[in-house]
Amino acid sequence: MTTRDLAEMAIIIALTAVMEIIFTNLNLAIFANGGSISISMIPIILLSLRRGFKVGFITALVYGVFQFMLPLTVYYLTPVQYLFDYVLPFTVLAFIALLKLKSPKGIAMGVLFVGLLKYSSHVIAGIAFWGEYAPANFNAVTWSLYYNATYSVPSMILSALLMYLMIGKHSVLLKK
Repeated sequence: MTTRDLAEMAIIIALTAVMEIIFTNLNLAIFANGGSISISMIPIILLSLRRGFKVGFITALVYGVFQFMLPLTVYYLTPVQYLFDYVLPFTVLAFIALLKLKSPKGIAMGVLFVGLLKYSSHVIAGIAFWGEYAPANFNAVTWSLYYNATYSVPSMILSALLMYLMIGKHSVLLKK
């Protein structure tokens, strides 16, 4: 890794943190127990597309591991649950680099794909660790699918649309 990679990684971690804080404070959460509509996955996706999987993965891993230090409400019960709710959801975003996408439409589709991976991690955590809090008319699986979809799906769609527009107008964003 170059000094430029490290500098860009630090900037992306800071930008992602600021975006998470802003979107959390906008109160775009549907439920009181966490999760809000956000476009904070965009910086890590953009870095992964620019610098490749390794740089994107390490950046996302560092951000995910240290997310509890942000002035956010971070709920965790165990280290494994923290992994599935905070670390893995961001690290899977780096997988967009492996898809080798170049067109705005392809990148938007890639954002939806890695967004689904992120959503899947939240769903697994919801089933394994939060299922007991499901309302009476839901089981752990259906509640986790529903609960996490309320913020994940709008976040994925909004992020994909913004990436499509940004890359369509400013393809220079993908240059190293």
